Amino acid sequence: MLPNISSNGRSFRGAGAYYLHDKAEPDGPKPTTSERVAWTATRNLAQEDPSQALDEMWHTAEDGMRLRREAGQRSGTRCEAPVKTISLAWAPHQSPTRAQMEATADHYLRYMGWHEHQALYVAHNDTAHPHLHIILNKVHPETGLTLNDWKDWERSQRWGLLIEREQGAVLCLARVEKYEQAFDLQTNGLPYPYAKLAQEQDRAFASAEQFMAAQEPAEKDLLAQRHQEERKAFLASGKAAFRAARQQAYQDVRAEFKPQWRAHFRAKNEGEQNITELAEDTAQAVQALTRSGDYDGAQHRLALLDDYRETTRQGFAAQGKALRGEQLQTTRTRQDEACQALIAERRETFQDLKDRQKEQRHEVRDLLAAREAGTPHDANRLVELLAVELPLGANDNRQPELAALAKEVPDARAAPDSEPAFNPFSRAADELFGRHGYDVSAERAPNKDITDVIAAPISAVIEFGVRAMDSLFAPPSPLEQAIAKAWSVRAKEDKAEREEEARAEHLRQTFIKHGLTAVRAAQEQHDKARALDDEERGRERTRHRDR
Repeated sequence: MLPNISSNGRSFRGAGAYYLHDKAEPDGPKPTTSERVAWTATRNLAQEDPSQALDEMWHTAEDGMRLRREAGQRSGTRCEAPVKTISLAWAPHQSPTRAQMEATADHYLRYMGWHEHQALYVAHNDTAHPHLHIILNKVHPETGLTLNDWKDWERSQRWGLLIEREQGAVLCLARVEKYEQAFDLQTNGLPYPYAKLAQEQDRAFASAEQFMAAQEPAEKDLLAQRHQEERKAFLASGKAAFRAARQQAYQDVRAEFKPQWRAHFRAKNEGEQNITELAEDTAQAVQALTRSGDYDGAQHRLALLDDYRETTRQGFAAQGKALRGEQLQTTRTRQDEACQALIAERRETFQDLKDRQKEQRHEVRDLLAAREAGTPHDANRLVELLAVELPLGANDNRQPELAALAKEVPDARAAPDSEPAFNPFSRAADELFGRHGYDVSAERAPNKDITDVIAAPISAVIEFGVRAMDSLFAPPSPLEQAIAKAWSVRAKEDKAEREEEARAEHLRQTFIKHGLTAVRAAQEQHDKARALDDEERGRERTRHRDR
């Protein structure tokens, strides 16, 4: 999707002469044919015929100053170049229907905040790629204000990138590199009042997200890398979720008010038609009165026409202004409700996430305590939790090693009651057999002859020496690293809990101190005001008595 914006023009008929007809040959006359025009459509116009629609847009631009005064706006400078032309081009392999092209153009105007302005769509079929031209009136038909086209080129390219992302096929990679960084900073082309409202709601939502994120530094040392990444991913998803909820509320309210706006524009067009008919009748009456010499009667009829025109247009302007205010207020209420609901939902979800991670940490601590005490415990579960808490960065191969080790570790709870379960994680067993994963309890003593009896001490000494050398020079296993890390986490957790309790107590005492100070100051202010009031009443009584 490639949007292109031409320079602003002064003549609607000039734009229509170019876009509504075929291209002229170099140094040739302007053609009157229109074979390249596939179809046309209008927006916010009473006329469907392209030529009449362009004339209506010209009249609106000419009446811009009057529309401003009737709408209660401060009169500014007249828009000297009210014609804005935009082209929307699809890729050659794309074949959008007319309905899809119109919907895309509507979406573009809504994104740019120009959807309330008068527009004429002209689709051409003279190129390999489908494209659509938009002739837009920069003067608003209700308020007479000129549209905001600040950085319209950059905003249009961001819209094109948004459309390609929604379609799942980004065709212009250079545009991605240029606009990727600031893509999330846009307000989705909302009109100015709604864009300003969105900024206020963004600050409220960001404050709620920061409240949750502020709890993380106190627990940062207690979390494994996986837990930290999980929390960061959750907090990062908040902006997109809030934008979607806010935009949905805006679209819902806009759809609800569409019938009212349709009825308003229909009534306004009928009012303009009545003004036109009354003006024609008045012109005939004035002409007749002038011929008969009744100049006062002619002036009276003209004054009646002016009063009727002024009253009618002011009434529709006030009605449109009230309808816009009601729609804005409804949108604010709906978006605030959606914002608060999303904040409550995310706060609950974030708390569930923290509780689950806290349970995992406590489970690791209990399993390590049981292992240290030599009591039966679920060794497979310990390895699983430690694997979850191990950071996966510089040494990703530890994960499969732990998985393989977990398969070799027997579950202590499955050992029969008659025989004590062999604990492969005890310090002595880990020193001799831990790195090889031997299950001593599962081995049966073979039949030995005299040669085995003689050779056994020698082989045992050699094997012990080899394993002792391995224990001295071999690097620690992944499980040993995980256990050491878990003990370090447990120590930091205890320290952090104590620090958190001390911090909470300090905050409570500070709050009580400042609260009492504020209460005393308010009480003193109240007493002072009451004393001044008593003095004033006393002086008033004295004045009455003296009279």
